[in-house]
Amino acid sequence: MSRGSAVSVILPVYNGERFLVQAIESILHQSHADFELLVLDDGSSDRSTDIARTYAETDRRIHVHVQPLNRGITATLNAGVHLARGELIAIANQDDVCLPERLAKQVAFLRERQEVVIVGAAAQIIDEQSVVRTLKSYPVEPEMAAWRMYFGSTLLHPVSTLRRRALLEIGGYPTGYRGGSEDYAMNVRLARIGRVANLPDVLLQYRAHSGNVTRLRSEEQQAEADRIVAEQCEWLTGVSVPTELARGLRGLSIDQFPQNPADIGRLATLVQTLYKSFVNTMKLSSSERRLVAADAGMRLLQLAALAGFRTPSLSAHLVVAAIRTSPASVSTFSQKVGRHLYGRIRGVRI
Repeated sequence: MSRGSAVSVILPVYNGERFLVQAIESILHQSHADFELLVLDDGSSDRSTDIARTYAETDRRIHVHVQPLNRGITATLNAGVHLARGELIAIANQDDVCLPERLAKQVAFLRERQEVVIVGAAAQIIDEQSVVRTLKSYPVEPEMAAWRMYFGSTLLHPVSTLRRRALLEIGGYPTGYRGGSEDYAMNVRLARIGRVANLPDVLLQYRAHSGNVTRLRSEEQQAEADRIVAEQCEWLTGVSVPTELARGLRGLSIDQFPQNPADIGRLATLVQTLYKSFVNTMKLSSSERRLVAADAGMRLLQLAALAGFRTPSLSAHLVVAAIRTSPASVSTFSQKVGRHLYGRIRGVRI
């Protein structure tokens, strides 16, 4: 592995024998061959270690590290970061499939865009039989990936590649976060020291199955996401944000909306405060600022629609605020509503 262009792929494993062969094979068949693969077994009781060691016997790029006792995902990831020799770190999951061009495309992007500290990509969601079920995409533009992080995670961890120096600068993966939310906590910290971005390409097959941490610890993960949003808002604005208000921000991205007019008003005020603080803190070009403004305005229009006839004065106030923030937001919001209604109509059986 040549030091200058090296990538360290970190693959945490815990009782992952069921899909581990596919995960390792997908990394070994990358078109970008200059990497090391660090398999970190976190105290597995199945055949995971044996599987990984079998591959290591035939491929010098693979290094297997076994932790006798289960320490958890955050400690395992941080151990991998300190073992890594590459300038770039690519994250992989024990049950996912990296598509062949993943490393090549992300390495090329990070070489060209030195201001970007982490890059993700789109992913196909597959089931236990590897059947593609849906597509998950994320904001491509760095300013949008950073802005929308205040409303939820904008990078899929197992298809993220980042600069090791940047991760060390923020102290590695933050500890004290439960439910597999350490990656979101890391992302918001990386966004404070550099640009974050996503490629539009589908570079991963993300396996959704009954053993996913996301499914097993969903409620805990959602609560931690609320906490991270609240912390991030306070970092940006200097104002303490209650957890329930942070939950409302995330709800704007997952169609879980407040119904109480007072909550709608508080949420709208927070969106406006975040927008002003964001554009004053980030060094944005005029075109970047317009994109963020359009998104902020669209969220105000969402809240205006919720206020509706029950509180017409609040609704009218928010419409005006949205137009002042971005006249283009009206068109963006109308298109979103149109797509939603079209989807509803297509789903109706006649």
